[in-house]
Amino acid sequence: MYSLLIVDDELLVRNHLRTMINWERHGFVIAGEASNGQEALEFLARKKTDAVLSDIRMPSFRIFGCRSWMASSFQAKFSDATLICHSSC
Repeated sequence: MYSLLIVDDELLVRNHLRTMINWERHGFVIAGEASNGQEALEFLARKKTDAVLSDIRMPSFRIFGCRSWMASSFQAKFSDATLICHSSC
């Protein structure tokens, strides 16, 4: 099983992403959730995660955006994890 971190600033969206998809059927187990990029980085520093499903538009990302985060903080520190960006807009 692959481990997955769900990152979204909206609790309802995190709940839907967690419950509407049968993650185990697709080979994933939910490792955790984060409500912003900083929480995600802190989680990843503590626990190895195979994939991160992140909202592309969160208040903490308005300056950098998902691509910049992936290219800088995320990719430099967590190159073993795959980053998947989504938008609920």
